[in-house]
Amino acid sequence: MVGQAWRDGARQARLARALPMVDVLSVDLGSAQSAGEVLRETGGSDVVDALVALATRPGDQVLTSDPGDIGALLGARRIPATVVLV
Repeated sequence: MVGQAWRDGARQARLARALPMVDVLSVDLGSAQSAGEVLRETGGSDVVDALVALATRPGDQVLTSDPGDIGALLGARRIPATVVLV
């Protein structure tokens, strides 16, 4: 979710260069409900992390500043993905 990291485009050249490699997905009611359910399951509270975990596919790389939370969400979904600390 770009909104978690984007603050000042003039100062985020590295993030801007990575955006063409990012899939942009819409969130619908079903996705929001699924995010809430995975948060209940893991005891998490960050809806954006839950949505990222739901969108992650086997073999994906997830870039995050909070590898513990996203790792727990991916573990609950049993998704083999690489979590990369940024």
